[in-house]
Amino acid sequence: MSNCKLRYFEYVLCLLLGFVQPAFTQSISKVAFEGYGKIPLSFEMNQGQANSSTRFISRGIGYSLLLEDRGATLILSNKGTRGASREVSTPKNKEHVPTDVIRMQLAGSRTIAHPVGTEKLGGTVNYLRGTSPSQWHTAIPTYGKVKYLNVYSGVDLVYYGNQRHLEFDFEVAPNGKTESIQLRFTGTQKLRLDQEGSLTILGFNGEVSFHKPVIYQIDRKGKHFIKGWFALSAADTVGFHVGNYDRTKPLIIDPILSYSTYLGNYGLGYAITTDTDGNAYITGAAGLDFPTTAGAPEQVSVSQNKNLNSVFVTKLNASGTALIYSTYLSGTGNDFGKAIAVDNEGNAYIAGSTNSTDFPTSPGAFQLENRAGPYATSFITKLNKTGTALIYSTYLGGSHIKNSGQFTVPGTLDTPVSIAVNEAGEAFVAGLSGATDFPTTSGSYQSINNAKATSTFLTKLDASGTALVYSTYLGGSGTEDPTSAFLDAAGNFYVAGATSSSDFPTTANALLKAFQAGGWNGFLTKMNTTGTELLYSTYFYAAVSAMTVNKSGEAYLAGSTVVNSLPITSGAFQSSIKPLSQNVFIAKLNNSASNLIYSTYLGGSKNDAGGTGEDYALGITLDQLDNAIVVGTTDSTDFPTTPGALSHQNTAWIESLGLGAYLTKFNKTGTALLYSTYFGGSGDPSENQGDGMTSAASDSSGNIYVTGVTSSTDLPITAGVFQPYPLAESAFVTKFNGAEMTALPPTTTDVTADVNPQVSGDPVAFTAVVHGNGGNLPAGTIGVSVNGNPWSVYSLDQTSAATFSMTTLPAGSDTIVTYYLGDANNAPSVNYFSETVTPGSGRLPVTLIVTPSANPVLYATPLTLDVSVVDPSKKGVPVGTLELVFSGFPVYQNRSLYKGILDSSGHIRFTTKSLPIGTDKLFANFYASNANYANNSLQFTETVAQSAAADPMFSPPAGTYTGPQIVTITSSTANATIHYTVDGSTPTAASPSYSQPITVQSSVTIRAISSAAGYADSSVVSSAYTINSPAPAPSITPPPGTYTSPQQIELSDALTNSKIYYTTDGSTPTIQSLLYTTPVSLNSTSTVQAVAIADGYSLSSITSAVYTISLPTPDFSVSVADSSVTVSQTQPGKTSIKLVPSTGFTDSVSLSCSGLPAGLSCSFSPQAISPGVPASMLTISKIPSNSAYLHISGNSTPYLAFTFLAVWWGCPWCFRKGRLVGLFFAFSSLLFLFGCGGGKSGSSGSPMQTANVMIQASSGATVHTIPLSISIY
Repeated sequence: MSNCKLRYFEYVLCLLLGFVQPAFTQSISKVAFEGYGKIPLSFEMNQGQANSSTRFISRGIGYSLLLEDRGATLILSNKGTRGASREVSTPKNKEHVPTDVIRMQLAGSRTIAHPVGTEKLGGTVNYLRGTSPSQWHTAIPTYGKVKYLNVYSGVDLVYYGNQRHLEFDFEVAPNGKTESIQLRFTGTQKLRLDQEGSLTILGFNGEVSFHKPVIYQIDRKGKHFIKGWFALSAADTVGFHVGNYDRTKPLIIDPILSYSTYLGNYGLGYAITTDTDGNAYITGAAGLDFPTTAGAPEQVSVSQNKNLNSVFVTKLNASGTALIYSTYLSGTGNDFGKAIAVDNEGNAYIAGSTNSTDFPTSPGAFQLENRAGPYATSFITKLNKTGTALIYSTYLGGSHIKNSGQFTVPGTLDTPVSIAVNEAGEAFVAGLSGATDFPTTSGSYQSINNAKATSTFLTKLDASGTALVYSTYLGGSGTEDPTSAFLDAAGNFYVAGATSSSDFPTTANALLKAFQAGGWNGFLTKMNTTGTELLYSTYFYAAVSAMTVNKSGEAYLAGSTVVNSLPITSGAFQSSIKPLSQNVFIAKLNNSASNLIYSTYLGGSKNDAGGTGEDYALGITLDQLDNAIVVGTTDSTDFPTTPGALSHQNTAWIESLGLGAYLTKFNKTGTALLYSTYFGGSGDPSENQGDGMTSAASDSSGNIYVTGVTSSTDLPITAGVFQPYPLAESAFVTKFNGAEMTALPPTTTDVTADVNPQVSGDPVAFTAVVHGNGGNLPAGTIGVSVNGNPWSVYSLDQTSAATFSMTTLPAGSDTIVTYYLGDANNAPSVNYFSETVTPGSGRLPVTLIVTPSANPVLYATPLTLDVSVVDPSKKGVPVGTLELVFSGFPVYQNRSLYKGILDSSGHIRFTTKSLPIGTDKLFANFYASNANYANNSLQFTETVAQSAAADPMFSPPAGTYTGPQIVTITSSTANATIHYTVDGSTPTAASPSYSQPITVQSSVTIRAISSAAGYADSSVVSSAYTINSPAPAPSITPPPGTYTSPQQIELSDALTNSKIYYTTDGSTPTIQSLLYTTPVSLNSTSTVQAVAIADGYSLSSITSAVYTISLPTPDFSVSVADSSVTVSQTQPGKTSIKLVPSTGFTDSVSLSCSGLPAGLSCSFSPQAISPGVPASMLTISKIPSNSAYLHISGNSTPYLAFTFLAVWWGCPWCFRKGRLVGLFFAFSSLLFLFGCGGGKSGSSGSPMQTANVMIQASSGATVHTIPLSISIY
């Protein structure tokens, strides 16, 4: 672990570089990506699972590393650490999430530098993708390190690490040139260096910061560090500036405190938890000037009351350097945040108590009202992951008081002590209730409050905050005081605390079934997942103040006791309570709560005021190895500490008779301390107040996060944190480096001054030297505090020394406290040095001038106070400290609000945003550091006016409307009264009060103000409404209906100046539609819609008409010019055929004849007619004969007879018997026939014949015919 804690999205990146010289070999190392967990990194050899340029692949939580021949690609995304995929994340297949792909190339390195895997691991990797074994990659070897040989002349590069650190070393051989190492970055927007030589890389989705390199060297005697920093070689390239490196002895900068920061003023941190990214979430109670962030639901406390507390919820980044978000949650009463949890999405769940009747709740929440009357009740709030909105917020409590005189928390009817959340987002809350009607569910384990005063409640709330999944009381007939709870992975809910009930429910195999007489007993209960049955329940031998459970279901209890009542297990760290003292106990129970796994006491025996020790356990957590860490507060000056502790001294008690905080880590068996330290500053001697840790949490790396309250102005604070200085009694947040919570070789810190005593106003140069005791040269930082004032931080040089100078030491005996914070090889140490400062030659008076940025100022508006300390004699510039004191808090009378050192011109500026409402009395106190000037004080007043009520809001908004409007007026200020006018006058408190919606039927301007108790009137808001009557609807003629012919549609309107817009396709007409100017032709079925508009009128209503146009089917007929024609052998008959189209007929018509007699033919010219060629000529002709024939004229019978006889005579066949008679009859017949035509010859032409012919006209399926008479000759 390092002292670099840097943000990249949700991940932490840290760079350590250094020289390593085994056998006088130099190296620059390490680049560290700090994720979470300590599983070793493995480097997979690329055997086809990634693109061909990649040689090795490694993955940490939230990143992938691709090692290539001339560089490395680091792929970082803000997807989160849950569900890390085994898919190789390369540029060609990266997921579509916000991602930065940062490539680091070794500029100027060898062209080819093949990496080689070293320290082969036992495991292999398989990629079985798809159904084809040809695409599978199996038995891929993995390595613990990858090494590039001779990337530059005399320089090797080695990658290694674990899930928490991705590290690489540049190993520089003798005579190797460090200046040749050049890192070129692509995939970035900009590289930036700060004054210390740290590097920030601006990506496209976030930024990556590399602290200045830590450079060290190893020879036969050990490791030693060298100064160095990044240096920009080009816009995209960095190298290293390296100091002399021929020194010895090892060095790693790795302090015990990862960070430590104040948080707000007049505050108390009640509870803390963390997420997987190392961000800390804190809740508690705070005064009026707690820091909040933009976008927070409540940036200023609603209470505006200097005597009341408000809930705060703060998310601090992983390095402790900035607020991710911070918000108040409050009503106008007294509000306390008691517990906090975080779900997998980063949403925060807060439980606490409030007596506010206007605490924020959400629509549909389970309980919208505070039913407890003047007493406090519980609330549960779910805050979104950005801290900008409430997902839900609800009260939770009853109304009927059991016995207020015996409340364990005076004035509180119901209050939660713990909250947890499962993967479904359901909140589990435990607490105490003095109500007889606390909400319970049907079938729950205990539906009645049996207690004398307060009982325990266990409640499961659904994910929406609108209903109870289960809720039950838990207790006997005495009084219960639950203190902590825990939810396991299966959904079982554990609760622990104290009870005075002799009939508290216990189960058969309980560790302690019967109540132990003599006072409060502890209890531990495990409730099933439905809240209907106890899985186990037991008394405990002393009141339990803190509890947690490991993954095996084993419970850890902590508390305080003055009685040796616990059965202490063999080999326990402390087997009995120190004489006449109150000590802490820690106990571990098996998963059925039937036996102790271990139990031990922990504590001191005395304090420097001659009293006995009093130790209190207030919080407990576990690290990743199930070592128990307990935190609390103590007045013991001999509380057990371990070698390597941050502090072995209870400074708050020694300096102020206040309690000091402590943190103690036990081994897994409870037989020894792994780490134990005091923590805190000098306290406040005026109030006998000190420091206390109230809650602890841990992350997967074993780092411990604590919160609490401090009255010390010199609390150990690390460099660069969010709030390095206290503003008053403050909450604090501290992260302990889990890797360094171990016994380390002790150190001593010596401090010397170049002159002692010194005259006031003259500088004093101090030198601090830290001496190691384990063969390692101490490194890192020291913190310096003068007379209990805030720390200043200085870095040790290569000789483990730091120098600092002061010119503002006040006259008298000044105490300079110098804390060495330790490193990975050396324990912290402290030095107390006394510097005597003698008064100067004169005590010149000074004048204080305070200039406020505004007076009066509205509440919650930032107020800047410029203070100047002036020498009226103009002999010099006063030097010293200026303290701004507010005298309005009855509990904290005349406490310092702000304190700081004057600049070189004798000036200082303070900014506050929430002095209480009213005329506030303040003091500016000047404390001269130079004895030439006298101290002075100036009293002044600042008037803080009430904030204005929220401006009224109108719905619908101002504008032009086409009809009457119903106008509602609202204000977001609770219980605000709205006054309004409609005549244009300015509204006042005497104007009508808004009570119901206002009907606006004509044009009007409404003006309104909001007024509320505790607020100034809002601004006057005006809303003008213009009401325009619609124009008359247009008329359409002819009327709608069914028509068999095309129609001409006409539109008209009653107004002469109107415009009519229309559509014919049924769509809604607008002023963008067709403008009517002439009648509209409709040839097919259409829906006509029209609107009208005119000056001074709005758009009319729509007139609609549907026209069904049913036109006849297109048809035709044909006519013939002559009804009959004559046809002869020499003269054909002709006539004209004409087409007569109807109903839009446009097609072609084919013509033909039918019924012609034999020997006749017909033809048409043209064969087809159409509306364009409407006539055709019909010609009917006789068909000419092609056969020869005998023409007989006159009386031809003799000739025929002769011919027949001649034929017959030549026919032998004809003479046969039987045929002769037939031939005779045939011959006779011919004679008869021809004889009939005999005699005298008639006319020479053929006789006339008549016939009827049909002329056929066809078009598609339509056929028409017309007859034609034919005379044939």
